[in-house]
Amino acid sequence: PTVIFATTTPCLPDSLRCRNADIDRYNAAVVPRLEALGIVINDLHTLVADHAAEFIRDDDKVHLTQAGIDACAEQVARAIRQFD
Repeated sequence: PTVIFATTTPCLPDSLRCRNADIDRYNAAVVPRLEALGIVINDLHTLVADHAAEFIRDDDKVHLTQAGIDACAEQVARAIRQFD
């Protein structure tokens, strides 16, 4: 079996629940270690960060909008299909 790790998605900068600096630090720490183990990385962080205003809900600054959910689902499905 192939293990696929999805990076943690960002929050909006004015979120009171989380900080992008912490998320970036976590992703930066874990991704190289997983890559060294041969684990495939699915970069959902960049996908969401590039469209944060559209993909992250403004009411809580953390969770995805329906557009964000759809985009992430499509990218996850593509990542899985490459190993079919």
